[in-house]
Amino acid sequence: MNVVLLLLIRMALSANILYIVPLGSPSHVIWNRALAVSLNDKGHNVTMVTHTEEKQKIKNFHTILLEGFYEKKYEAHSLESLSKRDAFSNIKARYDYSFYSCVHDLETEGFKTLLNYPKDFNFALIIFDITNEGCLYPLIQRFNNPPVVAVTTFLLSPALAHVFGNPMQAAYFPFYSTKHTDRMIFVERMKNFLLIHFEILYRRYISLPAELKLAKQYFGENIRDFEEVERNMSLLICNYDPLLSFPLALAPNIVPAGGLHIEPVKPLPVDLKKIVEDAQEGLVIFALGSYFRSDQLSITKRTAILDAFAKLPQTVLWKFESEITDLPKNVFVRKWLPQNDLLGNCKTKLLITHGGALSTQEAMYHGVPVIVVPFFIDQHANGEKLADRRMGKVRSSTIPCTVKI
Repeated sequence: MNVVLLLLIRMALSANILYIVPLGSPSHVIWNRALAVSLNDKGHNVTMVTHTEEKQKIKNFHTILLEGFYEKKYEAHSLESLSKRDAFSNIKARYDYSFYSCVHDLETEGFKTLLNYPKDFNFALIIFDITNEGCLYPLIQRFNNPPVVAVTTFLLSPALAHVFGNPMQAAYFPFYSTKHTDRMIFVERMKNFLLIHFEILYRRYISLPAELKLAKQYFGENIRDFEEVERNMSLLICNYDPLLSFPLALAPNIVPAGGLHIEPVKPLPVDLKKIVEDAQEGLVIFALGSYFRSDQLSITKRTAILDAFAKLPQTVLWKFESEITDLPKNVFVRKWLPQNDLLGNCKTKLLITHGGALSTQEAMYHGVPVIVVPFFIDQHANGEKLADRRMGKVRSSTIPCTVKI
């Protein structure tokens, strides 16, 4: 009888949750998926809208795929062009990318599946990654305006902090795409102030209106203004880590959850386990994240990197997305690496990374020194934070290869 009662209570407390992740980035999906799976483990029925196909079947966890995004190539983002942009043009590039993603997602079969749900179908809660793509906000109205919790994997940008009423602290909190610390000189504080307010104004008067106009073509003219939608969001959970980032006062409706995606270390696959066990002098991991493909490096760059690795006494594991020959005997390549599990191994001595938020958080959690080779947006800032705390060093990136997404 007690067992039946407990089961009935569990059923009563279970919620039907829609989790929308429109940002087309495999690494950012990892962070959101960790939260979604945790909710599922608590007994909730979770439907996740994403660009990333779910590889394992989980009870009461469903995926609606915004298909075809990763097969496309966003020509505006090459590493050469990214390295030449200043902080202002990077803001425009970020929101251009958001609009580009909207154009794709609103034409997918996954989006049509959402529109074809019964008109009276209700979710108890919608969790929405609002980093990009406000064009999908009308899905909230489509499902009869349930409570909404916003999340962002992109640390905590000033524009989103502003949406949730946080004061702008331009004098001591550096903009996410600069190399500044919290000890800025007057000129740096002036630039910081201009960048913060430029992004807020660009998002409000250029980016969101353009996405609203596009969304009306698919949802109809009667959708709510996007600023009104955001005013009705109850909470923002952000991938901000006060241990890595600089001090920042937060409003009570902004909850920092930096490193949410980090899991306990799992056993390595058999082939990697053998490599690690044989690494008598320790292990170096080289991975450029999910955007930047090492296999698009020029032959000259590859040769220079391999020549440098050959001089190391350590074993090197390189995330390299295709076949490569003539490797030094201490270098091994894999198309995919379980980075968190490798960083948690006591033999790992160094991580060479592009400086993405998730990678830097994992390295800090496991106490692994880092060399950051940043390319754009927040990667420069992440590298400088590590250097400021003497957990890593930053090296300039001038690698001429394209970004395939």
